[in-house]
Amino acid sequence: MGTLHISKITTSIEENFSCGNDSIDDMLKDSLYLTALRRCYAYKITADGVTLGYYMLELKRFPLKIFDPPLEDYSVGHYEDMYAMHIEYIAIKKKFQRHKIGSGILEYIIATMQDLSMACPFRLLTVNALQDLAHWYESFGFKVVHQYEDKQNPETVLMVRDMLTTEELDALEQFSEL
Repeated sequence: MGTLHISKITTSIEENFSCGNDSIDDMLKDSLYLTALRRCYAYKITADGVTLGYYMLELKRFPLKIFDPPLEDYSVGHYEDMYAMHIEYIAIKKKFQRHKIGSGILEYIIATMQDLSMACPFRLLTVNALQDLAHWYESFGFKVVHQYEDKQNPETVLMVRDMLTTEELDALEQFSEL
């Protein structure tokens, strides 16, 4: 398989595309419309002209109180929520799964969001992970948010990855001690 190419979608998702999960396959159907609205951005993953999968990102707002410390420890006045770049889905075509394509895409998203977080005020990367994939996301630094339940997607668990570096967290800790 050649080099992965990522491009924002400009056409509908392929009709016969399936990642093997009905709820994600259903989300894929709205991807082009949501991208056109700039509500979310969906991206197509290809190699050698073959579609391998898709993923979608959106900016989402969460109440600060759902997060475990240290996130929940830091707030100022009326700032009681946080924006996160949220991974709506990563969908790899069923026949291409288990070839590290999803891992490569997640590493790409994390690196891109680390760069973006230096210029845009968000510090969280979140995902509604299928419960049986939570351990996979944990291997990329995500943690389960225990005080959140998505009633629309009960088969998922909200997970978060803090984009602050260790040095930035240490500085924040010192600042809070003043």
